[in-house]
Amino acid sequence: MLRAVLEFCIAATIAAAQKTEIGATIGNATLFTAHGRFQEAAGVEGCVYCEGRFGAFLEYSHWWLTPPGGQTSLLDLGGGGLRIQSRNKRVRPFFDLGVSLGRYDGK
Repeated sequence: MLRAVLEFCIAATIAAAQKTEIGATIGNATLFTAHGRFQEAAGVEGCVYCEGRFGAFLEYSHWWLTPPGGQTSLLDLGGGGLRIQSRNKRVRPFFDLGVSLGRYDGK
C-alpha cells in the first residue's frame, strides 16, 4: 500500500509539471443497477490541457458489491471526454461531457 501511495505522489508531481491534473478516490458511493446497489468504489482521474477553459479528462473506477450471504460482484468503468471549467484561478468548478464503458462481472 505504501508503494502505491509513493508512486501516486511521484506521478502527481510529474503531472503538475506538465500542466496535468490527477486525482484518486476511495470510499462509499451508490450506483444502482438491476443486479443491486454497488456501494464501495475506488478510482483515478486525470485531466490534460486543464490550464485553460477546456480540457480533456480520462477516468477509471472500480466498484464492488457483496450482498449479505452472496458472492462479490465487480464493475469496472472507464470514461473520457471534454471538461468545461470556470476561469477562476483558485476554485474551478467544472462540467464533464463524455462517454463511459464498463465491464460487469456479476456472480
